[in-house]
Amino acid sequence: MRVVRRMGVPESEVEDLTQEVFVVLHRRIADYDAAHAMRSWLFGIVRRVVADYRRLARVRHEGRSEAVVTLTTPPDQTAALERRDARRILDAALDAMPDEQREVFVLYELEGMPMREVADAVGCPLQTGYSRLHAARDALTRHVQRHARRR
Repeated sequence: MRVVRRMGVPESEVEDLTQEVFVVLHRRIADYDAAHAMRSWLFGIVRRVVADYRRLARVRHEGRSEAVVTLTTPPDQTAALERRDARRILDAALDAMPDEQREVFVLYELEGMPMREVADAVGCPLQTGYSRLHAARDALTRHVQRHARRR
């Protein structure tokens, strides 16, 4: 679910798309080639399901809306608010990135996949993967700096 959310899917749609990923996984499990990493293969399915969702959302002229904030008071409210704000900033930065950069960043930085697996999962040469990661890190840094200047 985390990868689906980080690929730019609104929170309200994450569970449905994750379910769709498992449906496709169940249908395609016989096609899995053990010569490749399972995570890479699974990410390919996630990538296609999310791309289909985005394409159909544009056709339906749907836009993203901010999630409804629930009013709960966690034990350490300040830390929880800081984490939520940081996640909101990260999500906004990821939304602004081109898909190629976002995919590499999410898999390498957030999911902890080795770059060789990441490159295999997104279908690019290893050095291209590192180049996309570098560009994504720069974009994230610029986004965070812009956000900090606005405060």
